[in-house]
Amino acid sequence: MTRTDEDDLHDAIWALHDALQRRDGIEARLRSGDADLALYDRGLAAAEAVVHARLALFRVLVTQGWTPPPTVATQVHLDAHLMREPSEHLL
Repeated sequence: MTRTDEDDLHDAIWALHDALQRRDGIEARLRSGDADLALYDRGLAAAEAVVHARLALFRVLVTQGWTPPPTVATQVHLDAHLMREPSEHLL
């Protein structure tokens, strides 16, 4: 079976949805006071996964001919730059 642009877009949207759901669940647990150091690490990883999924969705959209507004293009550039930067644990 051949992949289509629609398949790629659908996969990217669902990947973002899944990443957002995961991050939101972890953030809810953090806000409830049910937190430990491992949960903070998982929260950071989940937040990074959202940025990666959002960047992947924008790449699919641009590949399919979408031209983002300047403000979106700027945010995508900043997100991509942020993800390339080395990081270390905050705790």
